[in-house]
Amino acid sequence: MQVSVESIGALQRRLVIELPWTTFESRESKELKKLQQRAKIAGFRPGKAPLDIVRRQTPELKEMVAAELFRENIEEALEKVNNNPDLTKLAMASEPRLEPVNIENGQPVKLSCVFEVYPEIDMKLLNDIEVKRQTATLEEADLDAALEKLRGLFCEWISVTRAAQSGDRIQMDFEGFIDEQPFSGNAAKDFQLQLGSHRMINGFEEGLLGVVPGEERTLNLTFPEEYHAADLAGKPVKFNVKVHLVEEPKLPELGEELAKKLGVADGSIEELRQVTRVDLSRELDITMRNRLKEEIFKKWLNNNIFEVPTSLVLREANELLNEIKAKRKANINKEAILPALFEEAKKRVMLGLLINKMVELHEIKPHPERIQALIEQRASAYENQEDVIKMFLNDKELKREMEFLSIEEQVVEKLLTTAIVIDEILSFEDLMQRR
Repeated sequence: MQVSVESIGALQRRLVIELPWTTFESRESKELKKLQQRAKIAGFRPGKAPLDIVRRQTPELKEMVAAELFRENIEEALEKVNNNPDLTKLAMASEPRLEPVNIENGQPVKLSCVFEVYPEIDMKLLNDIEVKRQTATLEEADLDAALEKLRGLFCEWISVTRAAQSGDRIQMDFEGFIDEQPFSGNAAKDFQLQLGSHRMINGFEEGLLGVVPGEERTLNLTFPEEYHAADLAGKPVKFNVKVHLVEEPKLPELGEELAKKLGVADGSIEELRQVTRVDLSRELDITMRNRLKEEIFKKWLNNNIFEVPTSLVLREANELLNEIKAKRKANINKEAILPALFEEAKKRVMLGLLINKMVELHEIKPHPERIQALIEQRASAYENQEDVIKMFLNDKELKREMEFLSIEEQVVEKLLTTAIVIDEILSFEDLMQRR
């Protein structure tokens, strides 16, 4: 076997495997005899048709044999290349695609395939790069505001005829259009929305302040640049809204009865405050960690620009598409939306390759104590914490997720030591709402 490699692009390679004609001829003869035994040809008993006739009736035989020989020899060919000190090692990032084969009797058979390889990354850290670390402190006023929201969970809604104000709930129909065309998830009937809840994009809830039952309004807005649906991000959108109801909340008293409804057995308001304080502290800690990780990874990506395999980007874009489908629970035009996902998919692939490089260089491994701490933090949001911990430890997918998060934590910590960290102090509300 002779092997050669040709570079046909930044990350594209052509691998040529040259086999002796006798190897191909022997395999073709063997396969031809197998076909002869199964062939049903008019005028001949089963298995008795002449080989030449069987060959003429199976024009694809040479391609079939070539494909089989390729599959059998590709691993040995790659090993031969990677063991040759004069050749660059090949780390395949995509499945090899066998090119059309031109076979001439008596001549060596050349099987060529094309594939992508992983890039060689000259990884840079965050030396002399500023990174913002957002921090906040949970104050008593934040706790009071959270308890008000808990009261809202048990409020009664009273229909009113006055103009809607912040805190009211409206029931409406709406339709959204981009360039006068509807988009996936653009419409809803009898949709309920509390004004001031920040559930919708900026300007939507503000644009409905002052509406009265029966009123119709048109809202001309723009999706945020960082909107979760990449195909909508940054685009102007028009919403036609018709309001059916305006309702004001009637909140229950913050007392023993409400505390019991919220799971405090003895109805103690102090106990309710303490439980809420613990929950908010956990959410604050998770949010600060995630914001710091997002900031660091964003700056890290900006500091490392390199080519990535198109096949990996396409695979990641399809994963993003599946995530969008699951969230919207609606049919989506794949051809229309997929190109818009490529940029985000490329960032994900680049980040994954950078993390792998960091893991390799520093021999980072999943850390048992970190994994346990992450699982316990997740479990602390539930009453049956021990059962949740067991679930994480026994479920392979969940445990693998925690292992990866423990690796990410270590990568973030190493990057943080190289950056110029600037603390940005925010209020609890601003930090939890800022995107």
